[in-house]
Amino acid sequence: PRRLIDANQPDELAQALVAAWNAAAQRDARRDVFLVEDIVAAEQRGRAHTHDESAIDYVKLYGDGETNLALPALSGWRKPDAALPPYQRRLQMLLRGVRYTFGPGRWAVDWADDGKVCHITRIAPVASSPPA
Repeated sequence: PRRLIDANQPDELAQALVAAWNAAAQRDARRDVFLVEDIVAAEQRGRAHTHDESAIDYVKLYGDGETNLALPALSGWRKPDAALPPYQRRLQMLLRGVRYTFGPGRWAVDWADDGKVCHITRIAPVASSPPA
């Protein structure tokens, strides 16, 4: 569950971590906890779906409406296509990092790009196939 906490309050932070771990333990799920320090002033934001068996990452952009993209998944040291907009190149590298850090599988990654850095704002494993 997503919860805003004051990280400067050690008791509040500890209680939130315990609650997250207990919720995961009840479902026999991963026990990763993702802390975001600040709200990102985003120029672009959306949700991406990765899949370990697909060469495509599916992206939904949020803004005036929703736009769907299919971005080639980066592997190894391959660089993003220079013809893509900068935020899409940063997003491709971020999603490669998600696969490297959290392992293969299906991930739903909420992200925000501030024009310089593409940030993860939320990540969760997904049991179903990525959207078409």
